[in-house]
Amino acid sequence: MRRLISLVFLFFASFAFSQDVIVLNNLSYQPIPGVAVYNSSKSKSIVTDLDGVANLGKFEEDETIYFRHLSYQLLKTTKQDILQGTKRILLQPNTQSLTEIVVSAS
Repeated sequence: MRRLISLVFLFFASFAFSQDVIVLNNLSYQPIPGVAVYNSSKSKSIVTDLDGVANLGKFEEDETIYFRHLSYQLLKTTKQDILQGTKRILLQPNTQSLTEIVVSAS
């Protein structure tokens, strides 16, 4: 019985110390796959999966982390700030409009 209680405790404790974060669109709260997550020197990097989830385990606590996606504005924060919060990263869509498009065929 003690082993069962210990296993259950360890199972739930692993979720409490998880370093997974989810990257969401701040307007629709939909997950964003393919977000590049890297440190200042770009020596450590990961990419969010199809559910917008990334594991920050390889980054140091006080390290500055960047979240970049082509369709969204760059976000700069620290791992410590992320893990103390809700573990959700909200990215602002990068709204750029084109005034004119020229299609040329030769």
